[in-house]
Amino acid sequence: MAYQSFYRTYRPKSFDEVVGQKTIIKTLKNALKNDKIGHAYLFSGPRGTGKTTLARLFAKALNCDEGLGHECNKCDSCEAILSGTHPDVYELDAASNSGVDNIRELIDQVRYEPIMGRYKVYIIDEVHSMTSNAFNALLKTLEEPPAHVIFILATTEPQKVLPTILSRVQRFDFSKISDDDLISKMEYVLKQENVNYEIGALRLIARLADGGARDALSILEQVVSYSNDEVKVSDVETIFGLISVPEKIKLVQAIHENKFDNVINQIRERYSAGADLVHLHDDLIEIYKDLLIYGTTRNESLLSMLTSSEAMPLAIGPAELRRNLDILTESRRQYRLVKNTLDHFELSIIKLMLKDKEEKRIIPNKSIEIPTEQPIQSESKVQSKPVEKQPIMSKPISTASSSTEPPKVFYFSEDEIINIMLQGNKKLKENVNSSWHNLDNLSLNSEESLAAAYLKATTPRIVNNEIMVVEVQLVTQIKNINDLRKREVYRSVINKAFGFAPAIYAMTPDEYINAVQIFRQLSQVKKLPEPKPIIIKGE
Repeated sequence: MAYQSFYRTYRPKSFDEVVGQKTIIKTLKNALKNDKIGHAYLFSGPRGTGKTTLARLFAKALNCDEGLGHECNKCDSCEAILSGTHPDVYELDAASNSGVDNIRELIDQVRYEPIMGRYKVYIIDEVHSMTSNAFNALLKTLEEPPAHVIFILATTEPQKVLPTILSRVQRFDFSKISDDDLISKMEYVLKQENVNYEIGALRLIARLADGGARDALSILEQVVSYSNDEVKVSDVETIFGLISVPEKIKLVQAIHENKFDNVINQIRERYSAGADLVHLHDDLIEIYKDLLIYGTTRNESLLSMLTSSEAMPLAIGPAELRRNLDILTESRRQYRLVKNTLDHFELSIIKLMLKDKEEKRIIPNKSIEIPTEQPIQSESKVQSKPVEKQPIMSKPISTASSSTEPPKVFYFSEDEIINIMLQGNKKLKENVNSSWHNLDNLSLNSEESLAAAYLKATTPRIVNNEIMVVEVQLVTQIKNINDLRKREVYRSVINKAFGFAPAIYAMTPDEYINAVQIFRQLSQVKKLPEPKPIIIKGE
């Protein structure tokens, strides 16, 4: 049997196996139990939270041979839905089939009776990608469908769905899955795979997944591929450019003591090593929040990142903590508006160190030890001698050496992506996809092994002999794959796995969907440009 990813292998086969979404599951179960089935549903929420999975499970419970609401997973109907071959359950990806012609073809099929089950179920994923004309074509059928037809629409962006559609459906808003639920799911998977793990590594993966079960299992699979026998904290940090908690504490202490040279050099060294500064920004907010909570309550159970032994030595007053949280929270919103992430992060950190004289409570280069049995004193009670304010940045900040040069990340414009799409080789792409598992069985050095681990978490989208465009979820991975200095490493891995050596270019799912939509629109109005030679930056 062909290899399947963790998120496909361990996809829930019943409502009871679903992680999170308990309220939605209870509502759907009650509807089945009481035979009060709506004709149209909208499942909305972040990616990887179970929208498509629950849609399939609902379709299975509607059509199980044992009766409405059952999920035997043994009858012909259940097995057909599990394998994706049920003649009455249709799945349409609106991102790829967004036109009015696709919807009209679907509507033409609606009037026919089910072939095998009780209901014909139409699952339309990424429904927000449909054109206005396609929405309008669907309206009448969605309002008064035949009794044997049920529509389940899924979207990550409900605000883009027409109000006339929203008024005709029962809406269920999916929430992000808690870290504890994600960790439990990962522990189950690792036990099934006979892989050892450190619980701290699973906590890191859960934070990276940001509430998405699919992302959590994809990241976990990538780490397992890299480490083989045990999932370790150090492996997760290496693959995703994370910084360990002790290093973050060291940075927080240096910020508090106004060590400008030290702080800026730490940031640049970590960035050059591949650290994701947006994740670091979020982690600093979490640390300052932990310090504020622990300094007020002394309740270790309320801490989310630090332990009490890590929080105790950081004697930072509540006013400074609140001020730092305000600065970091405000600047966090601006990452989408800036071109240079490193500059924006450095400026945010510099703001933290530009404290007024009365806010300083610790002499630079010295820390205050507080007995563990005493609570952190409020600033009004802290007795300290006034210190003369030192000139800011009195010493020049040393620049990073050539060995710590920041990644030279390259990007293609929309026009360049369209040009690459015009020259995609469908047969070559199919061959690559069918043999993607070759990446698991290669003889590689350490640098190539890390590159292979990154590639396993991607999906090939456009392939020809010159370039392979892959889709990947995490920005950290995109920065690594698109680093000009690592291009030959990726070429070598691809050559060993598939016998040819294209340049690799990574893009996010949203970027790829946007490119596909632009390509389709140009094609519809017959304005696609003529193919041009593909210019690969850095060559």
